[in-house]
Amino acid sequence: MALLEIGQKIEASIQQEKHPGIKVFTPCTPEPDGYTILVMSGESLYTPAPPGSKAKLARDAWLISTVTATGQATRDSALPFKDLIVTDSEAFKELKGFTLPMSFARDLQRLVSEGQIDRAETGARIESAMTACTIEKKQMARNAHPTLVPLTGSK
Repeated sequence: MALLEIGQKIEASIQQEKHPGIKVFTPCTPEPDGYTILVMSGESLYTPAPPGSKAKLARDAWLISTVTATGQATRDSALPFKDLIVTDSEAFKELKGFTLPMSFARDLQRLVSEGQIDRAETGARIESAMTACTIEKKQMARNAHPTLVPLTGSK
């Protein structure tokens, strides 16, 4: 499966879960240590939300959908993948995001699909695996459009 098709598959999976305003970015050029995929939410990931609140539950649902959809879409690909970066539209303006290893996303997706962990454990594992990062400007293409957008991530 081509890189662009993987991005489209991720976007379709997340939208199917009723998470509005998402954008998936894939790199235009290969990176020596593997590709990074960036997924941007239309809803805030950075606004503090108390446990059990509607905002916290929505954020957790979005993260679970995003990480597992990305793990599923990249699992059988022959392309090398390094990281998944998640951000929101406001944080992106300041080039802020969170990164997770793609191997983590793939392993987590397998555990979820096999029913080995529940939703609460899935969310807790994602929260503990996320590392704050600065998004560097490089050329990446949004999967739905052929235009180039300056993006990529690094820790």
